[in-house]
Amino acid sequence: MNFDIRSLLISFNIIIWINFIVMTLTWYNAKLIRNAIGYWSFGQALFGFGTLLLVLRNFIPDFMSIIVANTCLIGAHVAVQEGLARFMNRGTYLRKASFAILVLHLASIFYFTYFMPSVIFRIVIYSISTGLIFAINIKTVWQKGKVEDAPLKFLTITLVLGIMVATVRMVFALTGGNYFDLMYAGFVQAVSIIGMLFIYVALSISQFWLVVYKLGLEIQRQAMIDPLTNIGNRRALDAMMESELPIRACSSIGIMMIDVDRFKEINDKFGHQAGDYYLIELVKVINETEYNLFRFGGDEFVAIVHNIDSITLSQKAEYLKQKVKDLTINWPDQGLINTTVSIGMAVADHHKMDWDELVKSADEGLYRVKKQKQDSAKC
Repeated sequence: MNFDIRSLLISFNIIIWINFIVMTLTWYNAKLIRNAIGYWSFGQALFGFGTLLLVLRNFIPDFMSIIVANTCLIGAHVAVQEGLARFMNRGTYLRKASFAILVLHLASIFYFTYFMPSVIFRIVIYSISTGLIFAINIKTVWQKGKVEDAPLKFLTITLVLGIMVATVRMVFALTGGNYFDLMYAGFVQAVSIIGMLFIYVALSISQFWLVVYKLGLEIQRQAMIDPLTNIGNRRALDAMMESELPIRACSSIGIMMIDVDRFKEINDKFGHQAGDYYLIELVKVINETEYNLFRFGGDEFVAIVHNIDSITLSQKAEYLKQKVKDLTINWPDQGLINTTVSIGMAVADHHKMDWDELVKSADEGLYRVKKQKQDSAKC
């Protein structure tokens, strides 16, 4: 039973170029992970060019349809691996190994094309090279012995299936008789190419899924970040406390409500740009103390401290007030910006679990501190 392998490759090629167009458009619009998408898009182009050269087998010189085609196909896998490494924030992870596979693959293909011509061994070499790079892909994804994100799980399963398909193709090439031309390699090789086509489609789906997933996470992160100070906002604080409460036995959480004194005067005298700059510098000072800091609103912040008692929390608050008092900013042509903060405190343990009650207690403490300062100023 004969299958038209050339027609299969033409269909494969059309799908690849469609994916290339979509991936390139994605690269243009998704600036956050352009590095990874750029390599994936380049890989699609190499796949497309490589399969196009395969389609033209017997119509163009062997050097183009075999050597250059294999360079493009394995080079595409290397580009995909490079993009995956960058997506996983692992830089150029196993780049040398990938390029070593590419070089050895091309040397072997060259040998089995011009010195010992063999379609079977070219299939075997391609299957081994593909399987090895798929294994490197899995190693890149597999961090700390586990994969938790759904798109990465899907990608890992796809890569494992890809290794299986490559292995089956290699085995049948070695046991299925002599092949004189890839275009007439028979039923088994045609089915193997169809299998590789499905693996390719699944890998493309994985890449698009990873892009969508990453952008979705970034949108969620941006929704939790205060754009001025780049710390968590009130939504992030609520989400954190929802996971922290109720308090486990033998543990506690301290909260400090921090309010900038005379902040309106800073804005009125120096301008809102100066006020914003002061808040940014204030956050840097507070973050030096390694608290979990959130912007509660305006000039008000919340610092969370784990496993602490009231006395220690008071000591930390006094230390923090002194650090803020020492913060002085020389605003160009207008003078020095210097102020203080008022802090209200509360501690939650496993006997006091309600977040709203905890905030209310700290807020009442802040109100008392502010009132005392106002009364002292009147005197």
